[in-house]
Amino acid sequence: MFFMMNTEAGDHTVISQALAKNLKDYRERQGLSLSELAKKANIGKSTLSVLETGNGNPNIETVWALAIALKVPFGQLIDTSGAEIRLIKKGEGISVDTKDKSMIAGLLTSRTGRGAFELYQVDLSQKAKRKAEAHKKGTFEHIYVIKGKLITGPVESTLTLQAGDLASFPADTPHVYEAFSSEVIALVLMDYS
Repeated sequence: MFFMMNTEAGDHTVISQALAKNLKDYRERQGLSLSELAKKANIGKSTLSVLETGNGNPNIETVWALAIALKVPFGQLIDTSGAEIRLIKKGEGISVDTKDKSMIAGLLTSRTGRGAFELYQVDLSQKAKRKAEAHKKGTFEHIYVIKGKLITGPVESTLTLQAGDLASFPADTPHVYEAFSSEVIALVLMDYS
């Protein structure tokens, strides 16, 4: 998966700068050197250095690896908030998608610190299937289906949802998202409390 910037031209720089600042802040707060964090995240030190300077466009796996290594929610690393009022119009913001474009997840909003969460709109094309790795311990996902039929939940105990259904489950184990027969649109709340 890759970051896809569905934003105005200057917004890519805003995201890169937010990632750079947040990475450095969290790394320094935890007393980690560039080498130590790179090793924990299993990425190159030079890659981490480029990201901390605001240069580079990492793939989603790299940012997830850094979030896990730093023990912070994914959204905290790319958080550009700071304004009291924010409007994200349809098609704007940060979206994350699979290489084959079968699943796109757009980060709508997030909150850091106590009660941390991330809210995504997820669009899956017909018959799309994605297996998600376990998130940090204690993470829950709440999925509300807006359109279509979705199979989701922990790998060993999936649930079938249709428009209007809500499911909640521990997301600190591998879990799945599968469009049952048609296009699916859902809201996914990642709860890190």
